[in-house]
Formats: sequence, structure tokens, C-alpha cells
Amino acid sequence: MGDIYEANWQISVDGVVSTVNMNYEQDQGGDSPTICESAAEAINNNCTAVFRNILAQDARIEALYVRKVTGTTRPAWQGNFLAAVGTAVGTDAMSAQNCLLVNLRNLAGELKRSGRWFISGCPKLSVIDGIWLDTYVNVTVQAWLDTVLNIPLGGPDGWTGALRVMRTMVDGEKQDPPIPV
Repeated sequence: MGDIYEANWQISVDGVVSTVNMNYEQDQGGDSPTICESAAEAINNNCTAVFRNILAQDARIEALYVRKVTGTTRPAWQGNFLAAVGTAVGTDAMSAQNCLLVNLRNLAGELKRSGRWFISGCPKLSVIDGIWLDTYVNVTVQAWLDTVLNIPLGGPDGWTGALRVMRTMVDGEKQDPPIPV
């Protein structure tokens, strides 16, 4: 098993910042002091444009923070975005208290299961009578999910990674580093 990296996307809607946390297992690349920056560059190059497609135009990606959570300690890296506003149809994002739930492995819908993302900033136009539009979920969101599963080569260290579901809590106890599911 390769080293695990945590990538935190910071999204702002109505002055509230929320995060979408992803964990990647490194497939390729070195282990230099700039490896987190390389991972962030690879993730950014592969995912940011498509991530913006699922966000309303008044939602914004503020930053991408990457840290190495297993193996030799390396400096974390954060890249701030100046103009990464959403590009989905609609200028009215759902409030930060409402979100799109992306369920990575919990088919039964259980509450205490690892592998769920809560995405703030999705366009209100994509919900009709409380239900997400099929084309939004199965085309737009799916296109973004396809980009986050496996990150191709990027950065000066040649980092690549594969998305992994990790447990950060077990019976109320924080797991640091997170453990694979």
C-alpha cells in the first residue's frame, strides 16, 4: 500500500466555507519535500474545472489543501484560488446548510458509515420538488466523480493517486492517521 494523502477542497457559499475531504493512495511519484505540492498540482489539474461545473455561479472554490498522512512527514501545501467560481447553470447556489450527498460505498444509507461527501454550492435550478435532476446527477456530477477516482501523473515529482475511503472515527475515537475501509 502506498502512502495516503488527504486533499481538502474548501468551498464558500454565502460567506460560509465548507470542506470536501478526499483521501488518495499514492501510486507513483517520489517522496521529496515538495510531494504534497505535486499531489495538489495533479489533483488540481485533473479535477478543478469539472468540480466548478457542479457548482452554481455564486459558489466558489477557495482553496485546495493537501497533506501527507502516512509515511515520512512532508510539508503540507495549500493553493488558493482567486477566481474559481462555479460554472453550472444558475447564479443561485443552495445555502451552505443544504447540499448534495455523494455516497461512495454506503448502499444501505446507514448514518455511521465512512465514505460520504456533502457538497455545498450546487445550483438550486438542479433540484425540482426536493429531487435532484437526473441529468445533473448522472451527467454533470458523474463527470466530476470520474475525475476524482484516479489522478493521473502531475507535478514535478510525478505524483499519481487513487481515491480511497478511509475511516477518521471509530466508536467516537478519532483515527490519525485514518484507516482504510
